Formats: sequence, structure tokens, C-alpha cells
Amino acid sequence: MDLQKYHRDRPLNLQTQIQFIERLSKLLGKHYTIKQALEFMHFDHQLDHIANKFSLLLHSGHSIDYCFKMLSFHPLIISYINFSKESSHLHDHLSHCTHLMKLRYNLQSKLKKTLRYPLFLILMTIMLFIGLNLYLFPSMVQTFKSFGETQSVIVINTIVFIFNITLVLLVIVALATLLGAMYIRNSPVEKRLMIIEKIPIYRSIYSSYISIQFSYQLYALLQSGKNIKDSLILLKTQNENDTLKYFATITLKQLSNGTSLYHSIKDFPFIQEDLKWVINRSDEQGTLSYDLQQYSLLLLESLEERIKQTIMLIQPVLYAIVGLLVVTVYMLTIFPIYKLIQQI
Repeated sequence: MDLQKYHRDRPLNLQTQIQFIERLSKLLGKHYTIKQALEFMHFDHQLDHIANKFSLLLHSGHSIDYCFKMLSFHPLIISYINFSKESSHLHDHLSHCTHLMKLRYNLQSKLKKTLRYPLFLILMTIMLFIGLNLYLFPSMVQTFKSFGETQSVIVINTIVFIFNITLVLLVIVALATLLGAMYIRNSPVEKRLMIIEKIPIYRSIYSSYISIQFSYQLYALLQSGKNIKDSLILLKTQNENDTLKYFATITLKQLSNGTSLYHSIKDFPFIQEDLKWVINRSDEQGTLSYDLQQYSLLLLESLEERIKQTIMLIQPVLYAIVGLLVVTVYMLTIFPIYKLIQQI
């Protein structure tokens, strides 16, 4: 079989990837081997084709992380699988990764549901504005001119001017956001982090996201018997998460100069202050591995709650904007008609 064909397969959607790793995690947790777990997944028609390809790749002598790469799984999943090879705790890694991926998927799904209807209303309102601008307002201007109502003509022209400026600004903001997102994604990690640091809400969520991964991956590597330096070297050599790779590189340089772990990371903007405190305290008490594990689980729960609160805040703001636009359209439609009635 030509294994390279998997690179040409359409990438699996995020929900299917989560279902696969969650099912694999549960079966491994019941002490099945990977081979047995994949055999059980053949009975699930949604996961059968993935399990079949996975089994073929494993039978061809490939490592488990290579199998995930060949099947185009999310880089975060591949990152967890990579570290599971060092810690020998595949089930725990898959379980934690499943929780984090579910959080990511739920955030995307809820944001789409929250934004879908308000954005549709905003788009329809803008199209209505354009219709008024192209057809209603010009005819109203001509009518008022025939009555000699220069004041009403000035008001309508002012409204049209404000609308046109607003529309141009919205287009500029939309294009700037799109181009900015593409620029951030393709920028070197150091520059990308500098940009993200200036985006308030996203910075906070991203900081929690990175802190969860850093604390859990470091815990897992320490738990496998490696020291801090060896653990950071493994974080530095992986290629799935360039932020962790960047932090590990800087931390290793600091450690080589005789700096403690806490002082090596205390200036990192995307490592939570609570995590820095935990590392400082745990270094002194010798409980670093255990504390990192507990912290990553607590932060995961905290991040989930913060995301729910953020989404609950976004929705009423969007509906308020939609309401304001609808009232504005109504007033713009009624005003010329009212003035026209006065002239009759």
C-alpha cells in the first residue's frame, strides 16, 4: 500500500479527531492494547475508516506519532502523542488532550452559533442601507429639490455621507482583521507573540492555553524520570508547538547560566503568574511534578468557565448593535417620508 496517499486525503474535521482520541483514551484506560482498541473501533462506522488506516500504518512499522501525522491530526494532538513516548503514559496524555481539544472545539462551535444570527442581521441591515442609498434617498433628494426644501436635502445628503463613510470604515476594518490574522499566523514566533500580547481578550485566553500545555507537558516529562533540563530539551526539539519550543529554548539558555527555573521564566508574558508562583514554591518544596499536574487541571477548568463568560458577554453586545442599526434604518426611512408629508 502507498502510505503517502494519506497526505492527499481530506483532513479530518476537528470533531472526528476528538471522537477518535477520546475513544482510544477510554479503551486504553480499560487496559486494552492499541491494537485491541483499534479493532474495537472497527465496530463504529464513524471511526472505522480511521482505525483501519491507523492499523495499516502501525503494521507497516511506523510509530504512533507518525501515524497521527500521516492522518493529518491537529498539531496539538501530535504534540501530546510525542511527549507520551517519553513519559510512557499514553492514556493520560490522550485524556488530557481530549479535554483541551473539546474546549477548543466547543469555543469554536459556540462562537459560530453566537455570531451567526447577529452577523446575518448586520449584513442584511447593511444591504438595506445600500438599497436606501441607491434608490430611496436619490428620489427623495429630487423630490425635496422640486419643493425647494434645501434644508431637507442637506440632511439627507449628510445621512448618505455618514453612511458611506461608515461602510468604507467597516470594509477597511474587515480587511485589516483578515490580513492581520494571516500576517500573525505566518510571522516568526517571537514577532507573533509580541502582536498577540497587544490583543487584550485573545492574549488572556492564549496565555491560559499555553500555560496549560507547558505545565502538563513538563509534569509528564518529569514524572517519567527526566530532570528539568532534559525535559526542556525535549520541548525544544519538538516541532508541533513553536511557542513552547521558543520558551524552552530561552529557558535552557537561562538555566545554562546558573539561573533557577523560576527566574528563567518569570519574564515570559504568556506564562500565567499563578504558574510562576507554583514553580517557585514547588522548587523549594520539591513537589514540582505533582503541583504542575494539579495546576494544569485547575487552569483547564478555569479557562472553560472564562470562555463561557466571554461568549455570554459577546452575544448581548452584538444584539445591541443589531438593534441600533435597525432603529437607525427605521428612522432614516421615516424621516424623509415625514418631511414629504409636511410639504403636501
